[in-house]
Amino acid sequence: MNLREKNFKEIYRAWKAGLGPFEPFMRSGPFVSLQTYSDFKLNYLLDEPTLYNLYKEKLAQITKNDFKKTFIIIDTNMSESLEIAYLLNNKFNIKPIINFNFLFHPYGLIGNTDSIERLILFGENLHNIKPPGYVLLLDYERYMDFPEDLYKKKLNNQYEFSAEDLPYAKTLKELGYNNLTIYTKYTLKEDIRAYIDTLNKDLTVEIINWG
Repeated sequence: MNLREKNFKEIYRAWKAGLGPFEPFMRSGPFVSLQTYSDFKLNYLLDEPTLYNLYKEKLAQITKNDFKKTFIIIDTNMSESLEIAYLLNNKFNIKPIINFNFLFHPYGLIGNTDSIERLILFGENLHNIKPPGYVLLLDYERYMDFPEDLYKKKLNNQYEFSAEDLPYAKTLKELGYNNLTIYTKYTLKEDIRAYIDTLNKDLTVEIINWG
């Protein structure tokens, strides 16, 4: 099946369903931009047992948390974030909040067909759940150091998070959270470090590096 044959509105609604107080942190931009993205054949095949085995240890780390008291953020590349999001939703009834704040473009510096295929296919297969907890997933590659000549050939669709893009400490406290745990594949980016600085007086912050 090709990209243009997909219903982007329905897929967006599937990812958004059940987000409750965290609904404002899921952006429509990636889905809207797919309406004008160059058509291509979707080749990704969902093999859930293999996917689960790939992330079994990481999922065990995530799901051992008390989701009533600890808010979880995962900051890794987009394709991996989407795979973890799908498994959290369908295997553990934990609702993923996919916070990708950019526009897909064939010549964009970030976002590619691999992540588009996962966004579409996983969205079509998400279970409709009543979640006991939530996990916020980010794209670690939202901004990077690219070679200077690449900026002349590509559309610069990178972005950073501002205070309005992530939950305030007051909001998290009102929802019953006392702790924030961040799982990241690499070192923390500057925008997340700045975000943590706004929380430190109100929440206990733990950073876990997946390496």
